[in-house]
Amino acid sequence: MKDSVANMLERKRGLERSLKTLEKRIARERREHEELCTAIGVMQRFGVQIDESPMPVPNGSPTTIGDMALVVLKGHSEGLTASSILTEIQERWKPDLARTSLSPPLSRLKEKKEIEYVESSGVWRISPNKEGPSVSTPEPSTNFEQGDEFEEEIPF
Repeated sequence: MKDSVANMLERKRGLERSLKTLEKRIARERREHEELCTAIGVMQRFGVQIDESPMPVPNGSPTTIGDMALVVLKGHSEGLTASSILTEIQERWKPDLARTSLSPPLSRLKEKKEIEYVESSGVWRISPNKEGPSVSTPEPSTNFEQGDEFEEEIPF
């Protein structure tokens, strides 16, 4: 019992450290977002036409909610709750994805035996006989100029 309590406390402290790091990153990105919005507003006042329509999906990125769920689950062999899958999809591809839009694709993937629902833990995971989706996430850009600064790596 003592070991499990100690493990939980250690995990809690680790999550608290991660949250602090994420909160700092969020604050930096909010400031940058505000600066960009200000710059865009100034440019528009000077007559610059700015097209704010969504950018096209990069080649190799998943295009369906089901494929997105498969990509997310591929990185989590232990499985994820539907809520966690939704959060990752929102963070990576579709910020406006509603919870109600995720359930039907998960059910279809389960029917096709690509994923399974583990009732005892409440998680979805890739079926043991599947390797995961054929869809891959594109590599991040490596086009950096000399003098570019790199942000601190955030541990997950």
